[in-house]
Amino acid sequence: MTAVFPDIWPALPEIFLALSGVALLMLGVFRGDGFTRPVS
Repeated sequence: MTAVFPDIWPALPEIFLALSGVALLMLGVFRGDGFTRPVS
């Protein structure tokens, strides 16, 4: 297990960006109705 973990270090920035993108999408999905309610 310890030999596998150091191999992940170069991919960590991309993993962080992917998880951040998913978090923003989920935020838009769950908060999206609240933002459009005053318009319609």
